[in-house]
Amino acid sequence: MEKLKQKIKDEIYKYYYKDINQLDYAYFDYGYPYVKVFQLLMKIHLSSKINRIMKLPGKEFWIKRHIKKLRRKYEKVEGKKKFCFILFADCLGMEKYGLNKWIKYYFPRAKIVYYFQDIIEKDPLKISLITNKRNMVDLIMTYDKKDAEKYDLYYHNLPYSKLSKLEYKEGTIKYDLIFVGLIKDRYEEIRKAFDILSEKGLRCFFYLVDFGRSRELSIGSDFIIANKNMSYFEYLNLIKQSKCILEIIQKGSSGNTTRVNEAIEFDRYLLTNNLSLSSDVLFDPRYMYIYEDLNTFDIGKLNGKVTYENKELLTPHTFLQDIESELNKQDAKKIN
Repeated sequence: MEKLKQKIKDEIYKYYYKDINQLDYAYFDYGYPYVKVFQLLMKIHLSSKINRIMKLPGKEFWIKRHIKKLRRKYEKVEGKKKFCFILFADCLGMEKYGLNKWIKYYFPRAKIVYYFQDIIEKDPLKISLITNKRNMVDLIMTYDKKDAEKYDLYYHNLPYSKLSKLEYKEGTIKYDLIFVGLIKDRYEEIRKAFDILSEKGLRCFFYLVDFGRSRELSIGSDFIIANKNMSYFEYLNLIKQSKCILEIIQKGSSGNTTRVNEAIEFDRYLLTNNLSLSSDVLFDPRYMYIYEDLNTFDIGKLNGKVTYENKELLTPHTFLQDIESELNKQDAKKIN
């Protein structure tokens, strides 16, 4: 199950951050190693099961090998910007093998930033970094406003790269509203939303993912519980066939999911239960509707042309500029 979730993350990240590689001062690294035989060797070497039986030495080899590869990329961008590593939570597992130490060894002047794209409280590695190892890094960021306040972190929305027509098909509108996502802890809320909105006369399509299921379950043709994820490419094409995206955030979360970004990129309505969106820089009350009770929602609002004017706020370029600005502020405070 964890492998499937990671595969989904990897696929989606390629869409979110792909424009970084269009910039002459930045590089998005898709992970290590690339060659399959090395992937297998690394998996065996770092396997917790094998290391419980026999502790294998030299695990830092994989980090050192990869960082040396990144030095070749560094040579192409050095001097254009202050050099910085932006790491995701997936990298936290490598900290016990000296990830931070080796970055500093090979890039002594580099800044190290962690960006959390999921809530913090359920992840002991994130908690450990924040509470015990904060001084190891230059900045810790989160997509979630409540987590930013609770743990004194820098808040930033998830970035989103511009999509080309090669990445989705032009399609006619088939649905009024769609929801696609993992069930997590919100099945009852999702099912209730489908029933209410369908009864109001909307053509809805819901695709829920539960990796614990042995087979797919269809409750009618427009409400599916599957044991495998829809590819992100398929999802993009589904958006093109709909007027509105439904966002239902998981319990305890207050950050925007990429449903906000997708609505903006595709010029679609957004219906969400995220109350904190109203104070977000991306919020557009013309096309984004926040609900507490779907029974009172006026479906007549989901008509007319949608045109967002804030797409530039989503770009990876803006994301990197904001990080640079925040790091500069912190450096100025240290000098003063």
